[in-house]
Amino acid sequence: MAQRKPISQQVKRVPPALLDAAKRVLERSVPNSAIRHSLYIEKSEPFLSTEKMVLIANEGRTDPGYICFFPQQPIMFINSRVDQGVFLRLRVDTSLFQGTVFIGTLDGGNLVFEDCYVWRGKSVADQSFSKRFSLLNTFFHSLC
Repeated sequence: MAQRKPISQQVKRVPPALLDAAKRVLERSVPNSAIRHSLYIEKSEPFLSTEKMVLIANEGRTDPGYICFFPQQPIMFINSRVDQGVFLRLRVDTSLFQGTVFIGTLDGGNLVFEDCYVWRGKSVADQSFSKRFSLLNTFFHSLC
């Protein structure tokens, strides 16, 4: 099996002023800043029996963060503590820059999209995971 190797490139950090502005937007847009949860099987039956979900192993133990598409800003990956961020280079449809926030992990050169919290300026965090996952599919198949 061939092994994928990420292309090594210098990452450009998000400057503090832009990071503070992004933090304010995230605080308004994302109702619950806890984006990583431990799974306790004994307490999860009600949720698992009603909600479709995807469990993703986190091999690198990397904390998830926010993948942000804000108006007139470069694409940013901001860690879950919202104290650091890097710019990302992606070719995407401009409609995402109305304010779209995905949850994902950035581990080395691998970017994994896991969830969608804000879609084109509207919060979808309170919708079912199935609905949010369909937005991820739209992103990958039509907008990226």
